[in-house]
Amino acid sequence: MWSYDRVQSAIRIALGALGLMVLAACTAQPLYGTGGGVTTNRLPIEVSTISGRAGFMLRDELVFLINGGRSQPVAAPFRLDVDLRKRVRTSNTAPVADGEISRTFAGQVELRGTYKLTIIETGEIVATGERRAFAQYDRSTQLYALRSAEEDAEEDAARELARIIVLALNAKLKNYAPPQVLAK
Repeated sequence: MWSYDRVQSAIRIALGALGLMVLAACTAQPLYGTGGGVTTNRLPIEVSTISGRAGFMLRDELVFLINGGRSQPVAAPFRLDVDLRKRVRTSNTAPVADGEISRTFAGQVELRGTYKLTIIETGEIVATGERRAFAQYDRSTQLYALRSAEEDAEEDAARELARIIVLALNAKLKNYAPPQVLAK
């Protein structure tokens, strides 16, 4: 005769085995392939220079993420061009003390990057798009603290935008097969 504990144990084992069979039958694949980290790409990409402080940080992060921590490739088949626009917004204005002075308490940095991935040899455009990233910061009455907070937010937004662009490129290049060059 089966006891209650034995029945409960048998049910757990059966459910565990069923769960393993479902997982084994799963056909989902990782977006980025089997090797490397989450953001590594199988194709080397040259990242063009981007102007400004935010552009420098964005390019640096893009090179790091695309090339798996290595430096810019020497003979990459692709070139990534990014047009970067920065916008700083302030909000939450409130009167201070006697009501004649108003002070802004919060700020937001928005980076908007329009990217274009081209094959260097042929000039063919493989991928284009526009992505945005935001970072918030607290505004201070002290000028150095205000500038430092805004620069930190700009750096955070650049890192986030780089991740977003790399994800978009990986999704586009996942099944991309470079054109075959036929020898005559």
